[in-house]
Amino acid sequence: MTQAFTTQIENGIAEIVIDKAPVNALDSSEWHALAALVNNIGKNPDARVLIIRSQGRGFCAGVDIKELDQHPERIVTVNAGNYETFKAGHLCPIPVIAFMPHSSHCCIAWVCVRWRHWYHRCG
Repeated sequence: MTQAFTTQIENGIAEIVIDKAPVNALDSSEWHALAALVNNIGKNPDARVLIIRSQGRGFCAGVDIKELDQHPERIVTVNAGNYETFKAGHLCPIPVIAFMPHSSHCCIAWVCVRWRHWYHRCG
């Protein structure tokens, strides 16, 4: 498996970059890894905000259907990883921003719900 993400924290801004050509489709292990990254960054005192963005042709194509074609039994694992990723973003103690220059309404809604939660908690 290639490394699908890069991360950095600088001046309080944490960044996860999804970089898995050609369309940033994630397999089951990568969905779980993304959830773990979001959880770990949320606990890092050096991070005050998390930006998730991507390289290439679109934010994230979703599930790597090639993996499911070869291993259909992994559908439960990939769905669990996807759920854990959205849960990590929703419960993250710092604001999470998904930067999508080509738009994805689902993820933008995730960010809006997350921001509203943070705003009400912090006043």
